Amino acid sequence: MSAQVVGVADRVEELAVHPAAAPRPALKYRLLPALSEQTPGVAAPLYAQAFLALQERKVDEATWAKLQGEWLNAALAELPKEELRQALEQLRSVLQVVDEASRRRRYGLELTPDEYARILPALRPQPAAFRTLARILMVRTRLHILDGDCEGATRSLQSGYAMARHCAEQPTVVHALVWIALAEIMNHSAREVIQMPGAVNLYWALTALPERFVDLGPVFQFDALVFEQMFPEYIHAKSEGATPEQWQAMLGEIVAAPPWSWTARVWREPTQAADKSSDANLALDALLPKALPIARRVLRENGISEPDLERMSPAELAVRAALDAYQTHRDETAHRLGLSPGPVASALASRVW
Repeated sequence: MSAQVVGVADRVEELAVHPAAAPRPALKYRLLPALSEQTPGVAAPLYAQAFLALQERKVDEATWAKLQGEWLNAALAELPKEELRQALEQLRSVLQVVDEASRRRRYGLELTPDEYARILPALRPQPAAFRTLARILMVRTRLHILDGDCEGATRSLQSGYAMARHCAEQPTVVHALVWIALAEIMNHSAREVIQMPGAVNLYWALTALPERFVDLGPVFQFDALVFEQMFPEYIHAKSEGATPEQWQAMLGEIVAAPPWSWTARVWREPTQAADKSSDANLALDALLPKALPIARRVLRENGISEPDLERMSPAELAVRAALDAYQTHRDETAHRLGLSPGPVASALASRVW
């Protein structure tokens, strides 16, 4: 039989599924580890251990490229099952650590927002490492499907979904985007598990996913804090005033490190920032005339009077418009997400109905 998957933007996907009785008890199978499977302690050190093991992997480069690309996209029937098994065997220690970490009750970086902001540069490799682990879990799930091991595939999904939630405990927009990417990788795997011959009925497992998979409120609050730390001179200039030369310097800094980019100053090496800044300054003369009409409109919409606009230098107009628009967009996004019912299966992922 076939079923429809309803997802983001009303995407409809056809799945070939096989009839299966509802499990008894209804939640015999879960897509997140049950409380009885969770262990005390924090997961962060274990994920760090997994990230380090990835760097020291013994898988040859050709096989690694397949693990991160070809074997994710090939049709199941075309996968070289024994080659997959051998590759995953070489990554057994990594997967064991991930399975253990995903069953810890919390991620566990107990830091104040200021402390967390200071260690952001050290966390730059995390997003890519989490995505790499998710891809390996997806390949393992596909091997379980080829082996007809539905329970093994379901346990692999648990590790992936739990890892996504752990990633989301970190209060940055980057990690929020990454956890959505991780969840979507697991959603793709779940759709394949659902269609495997002899698959158990995962209907109640899907419906048992929490209505709010994660709380994004702290992400936007932390983003506001980082914004203030990135551009303290702007916060001061708005309240105390600044010279045209100071506004010009701020404009060059913003063009070199826009706050809407995760490669902003807090994530970038100082030498890289300097290189970007010099390049950006060369382009300012060309950009500014085009930006000023838009800047005036944005500030006018934000309640700035015409006399005040006339008193501003071109650089001040551009800086105020860019950063005020960013803050407005951030708060509007946070507001809308706060009002949304936001079930992960219908708002950010997919669910079989």
